[in-house]
Amino acid sequence: MSDYETIKGEEPKTGAFELPKGCEPWESVSWCGLRALNVPFLVEAEGFPPLVIGKGRVPMVWLAQLGDKAGDQWKWVVVANAPKDGEFRVNQDEEKRLVTIRKSGLPILSARVGPFNVMTVDYLDLRPIGINIHGEKGSLWACEQKMNNCAYMNVKTVFDIGPPPKN
Repeated sequence: MSDYETIKGEEPKTGAFELPKGCEPWESVSWCGLRALNVPFLVEAEGFPPLVIGKGRVPMVWLAQLGDKAGDQWKWVVVANAPKDGEFRVNQDEEKRLVTIRKSGLPILSARVGPFNVMTVDYLDLRPIGINIHGEKGSLWACEQKMNNCAYMNVKTVFDIGPPPKN
């Protein structure tokens, strides 16, 4: 919104996403080798982050996916490491401080608390939930673009994607 519109007295639109209750983002994250400092979200889809990882003894994951029909909204399928959809499985290892998530047997995420309290994502594949971002140790892919040895600091998100294709 322009300063002029603000001065005219119009209320700015706030479609800002609120973090899930109990979620405190990590200050330092390694996304398959991509380093992020004070970056709360890896990806946003039209202002909604379908993957949120908060602090905990093991990383606490909130994961959403779009419904199957055109016009469906995002719905949480994993909430604070608890699956809310039968297709998803969450395994936690308190000793290793590790959480893994699978959808219909396909790995989605492997995240752990690493040295110096850095949350480390060793494996990520969001393609099963409709987002073409995936990576393993050392490289992260967004569509056909490979990213490695990148660093982001003090931004809201690394990837901001538009609407999903119409069915």
